[in-house]
Amino acid sequence: MASQALVLSIDGLSAGGLGPFGNAWIDTPHCNRLAAESFLFDRATTDSPRLDLAYRSFWTASHAACAAPPSNWSLPAEIVRSGEQAVLLTDEPECAEHELARHFSEIVRLPAHHPLELADDLSETELARTMGAAIDWLQNHPPGGLVWIHLGALRRAWDAPYELREQFADEDDPPPPESAQPPSYRVSSAAGSDQLLGIQQAYAAQILVFDLCLGALLEAVSSRIDDMLFALTAPRGYPLGEHEFVGLGEMHLYEELIHTPLMIRLPHAEFASQRSAALVQPADLSATLADWLGVSPPTAAHGVRLLPCLRGDTENTPDRAITVGDRQATLDVASWRLRRCFSTPLGPNVQTPAGASNEPEFGLYVKPDDRWEENEIGSLCGEIGIGLSNALDASLESLAAGGPIAPEPISPEFTRQID
Repeated sequence: MASQALVLSIDGLSAGGLGPFGNAWIDTPHCNRLAAESFLFDRATTDSPRLDLAYRSFWTASHAACAAPPSNWSLPAEIVRSGEQAVLLTDEPECAEHELARHFSEIVRLPAHHPLELADDLSETELARTMGAAIDWLQNHPPGGLVWIHLGALRRAWDAPYELREQFADEDDPPPPESAQPPSYRVSSAAGSDQLLGIQQAYAAQILVFDLCLGALLEAVSSRIDDMLFALTAPRGYPLGEHEFVGLGEMHLYEELIHTPLMIRLPHAEFASQRSAALVQPADLSATLADWLGVSPPTAAHGVRLLPCLRGDTENTPDRAITVGDRQATLDVASWRLRRCFSTPLGPNVQTPAGASNEPEFGLYVKPDDRWEENEIGSLCGEIGIGLSNALDASLESLAAGGPIAPEPISPEFTRQID
C-alpha cells in the first residue's frame, strides 16, 4: 500500500494549552491518548506568526525569512506528480486561496461562520461543525497520499457552551465572560487579573471543544490510522495576556504565540510516548512528510527530515530555530531564547538590516526552564546576548540571500547554560 499522511493543523492552538505539553488544569484526554501513541517535539516553534508565511514553510520546506523559496518545489505538487492525491480541507479562506494551495489535487472548502452567541450544545460549536464536515469527507473518500486539514475555527469563534467556561471558575471568581468573539487587544494598565482570568477560562473551554473534536476524528479514522502517518500541529498559538497582548492583533514573538504543538504518530504507534527537545519548525514537517510519502525535497530546502530523529539520530537536527515578525525576530538554541527588535521591518522581501537599529532591544531567556519568559536576564549575560545576536544576524542575512539557516555553527559558549 502506498504511504499515506493525515495532518491536522489548528490555528491558534497553543502548546501551553495541552496536557502533553505541560498544561495541568485543562483535561484533554483525547489529546493525551494521541500523545501516548505519538512522538512529541517539545520545542517546536513557528517560523512566522503570519499564516501565509507559515504555510509557505509547511508546503515548500523553506524558512519564512527567505525572500522566496530556493526552488519551485512544493510538497503537494510533488505528491500529485508522483501519482498520489494531495487534498486540502479548510475553513480558512486565506489558506484555501494561498498561492501554493493550487498545487493540491483538490481543495475542499469547509463551511465557516462567525457565530455571535455561545452555542447551547457542543455539537453546535463552530469547531465541531467544521471538524464534522472534515470527518464526513474523510469517511466518503478513499485514503492515499496527503490529506491536510487546516481549521481556523479556534481563532475565529469562542462559542463553547457557557457551562464549560464555568467549570474553570472557582466559587469566589467573577462570572466568566459571555462573548463568542475571540478577544484581541493590548492589555491596559487598568486591566485587572479578573479580566485576564476570564479570557483564560474562555480559551480553556475552547480547548475542551477541540479535544472532543480530536477524539471524534481519531475514532473516524481508527480503522486505517495504522496505515498512515498522523500529525497534529498548529501554525501559531494564541496570546492570552501573558505579555500585555491578547489575540493576534499585535503578534509579538513570545512563547504563547510561537511555541506550537507537534505530535507525529506513526503506524502501529511506533516510537509511542517518546519525546525530543530538537528545535523543529514548519519546514521540518514539510521535509518529513516528503520523506514519508516518497518524494524528495530540493537540496536547498531548509527543512530537516525528522524520521531519523525519531530513531535517535540527532546528528542532522538544527542547532537553532528562528522566528521572524515585523521588526522582531527570535533565535532559539539549546539553552536560550533571544528575542530581538529592529528599527526597520523584517520580512521575506526586505533585506535584513544587520546592525540597522540603534542599540536594538533584546531579551534573553533561559530555555526550557523559563518557559513563559518571565525572567529576562540579558543584563546578566551580556556576552551570550551579543554572541546570539551576531548569530541571528548571520542567519537572517543568509536566509534573505537564499542561503542556509545556519551559515556556520554557533559556538558552544553561546548555546550552553551557564552554571
